[in-house]
Amino acid sequence: MKQSDQLIELTDPDRAPIIDDMTTALQVAEKAIQLADQNPHFVYGPPKSPENRFGDCVYIHEGKGSCLFGQALMALGVADAEYLDKNKDWRIGTLLTRLAEEGYIERFGDQVLLSRMGAAQRAQDDKFQWADAVATLREYVGKQAA
Repeated sequence: MKQSDQLIELTDPDRAPIIDDMTTALQVAEKAIQLADQNPHFVYGPPKSPENRFGDCVYIHEGKGSCLFGQALMALGVADAEYLDKNKDWRIGTLLTRLAEEGYIERFGDQVLLSRMGAAQRAQDDKFQWADAVATLREYVGKQAA
């Protein structure tokens, strides 16, 4: 029986929530592209707060998705705000790898996809408009769908 078919009670507060259907890294990428399409000219500005004095990019701010991938992960229900906030120092590739190891997204071996997602995250952090930030990710995802 697959983990997604089991009814599991969440008892470990350090783990991401169990989801019904196993999400893939490709679906996370597609969701990020969709969000960028909805707001193509948006330039991400990380929130400043006492905890984030230097304005580092964060997945979560005030319980909601903040950056492109934080919003994508929250929209897909892959991880909750507490989990993403706790792991805010992880780049998207590391975060997705850990989520796969913990059984919350489908395991994957597509390192090119992770690389393109990392490039999109860096571009966003470097103040690219979201449409430009996801350009190489979009190209790669489009080739996977073809």
